[in-house]
Amino acid sequence: MSLIPIRASVLGQTLSFALLVGALAVAPMAPVDAQKGKPPSTPDSTATVTFADAIGDGLTSVGGSYPGAVVFGNSSGDLRLDLGASGRAIQVSLGAPLTIGANVLDAPNGATYLTDAVLFIDAIRGVPVGSTQIRVGRIGLGTAYPNHALGFRVTTSSGIAIYGTDVCVTRVSLSVWDIASSCVAEPSDTAGLFEENLKGKINQRFKANYTVPFAFTVTCTANCPQ
Repeated sequence: MSLIPIRASVLGQTLSFALLVGALAVAPMAPVDAQKGKPPSTPDSTATVTFADAIGDGLTSVGGSYPGAVVFGNSSGDLRLDLGASGRAIQVSLGAPLTIGANVLDAPNGATYLTDAVLFIDAIRGVPVGSTQIRVGRIGLGTAYPNHALGFRVTTSSGIAIYGTDVCVTRVSLSVWDIASSCVAEPSDTAGLFEENLKGKINQRFKANYTVPFAFTVTCTANCPQ
């Protein structure tokens, strides 16, 4: 029996396998998200925050607009402006307290702070274009008043009442939002000052609430919603 046909058959099989491996190597691979049936990820947007700086406002700029803010993509679409990371500050002015917490003896009165912490407003990406919705927010007071923050909401995330009011977010276009301390739906302009990072089961404590009017515009500059 001749061995030549068997060797040719083996050689042909080997050659076919090599061609198949080569084809797989050069074939385009689908993204992992697509392979799993997930929608493609939405990149975070970068944005600039520009304050109105009206007379009597409680939040005003120091040195003009603030580039480098982030509007998150695939998360909840929150706005985050990290002042400390950019070496900038926002001026926070508090007048006389409207309500003082129980057993609080150190509520600030007529104080002004230059905060280097984070300004946060939740879920602004989810506001439809041409509409206005209520959102919650906060701004930490950073090194100006460590472990304290102003909350633009009724309670803290731990459920501590701080008697603030939500903020008003208007989606002007796909890439522009107007954010203010009040609107027709919520005209109160108040923020609650609270102490946080306390030790124990209750890690936040209400200090006082104040009238804190403000307005600013968020303008997307990169990876903007389409």
